[in-house]
Amino acid sequence: MATVCVDASFVLKWFLPEEHSDCAGAALLDYQEQKVNFAAPGLLPFEIISVLRRKVYFGILLPSEADEVFSCFISMKFKLLSGSRLNRQAWQYAVYFNRPNAYDCFYLAAAKILAVGLWTADQRLYNATRDKLPWVKWVGEYGQASLT
Repeated sequence: MATVCVDASFVLKWFLPEEHSDCAGAALLDYQEQKVNFAAPGLLPFEIISVLRRKVYFGILLPSEADEVFSCFISMKFKLLSGSRLNRQAWQYAVYFNRPNAYDCFYLAAAKILAVGLWTADQRLYNATRDKLPWVKWVGEYGQASLT
């Protein structure tokens, strides 16, 4: 069974109507049809919850809408990675790509450890890594590249 790593920006597009949500939704349909497993570092739930709370706080989402997205998210199965190997790899990527924050590097590390592709909706992360890490895929190119 195939596995693909996804970051919080990609996952949120499954649930929130934003630019490229259609591409992320198509990937989710593929997941359901092809039984693709999704993986991420253990910080995925923290990021999802933080974004949802921020959107409620600033009036972008109603509390009931955020509750619905949260319920859908926690009903899904993700292989969540953690540990010193992930931490070391994330640190190496943060240094190598001179990233101001290391959060995104944990997704890179998880994909590297699992030897799978990473799908992101973070254009900055994609632009910073695409020349060196061809397995990092941007949501806008879904349909032009395979899911895994």
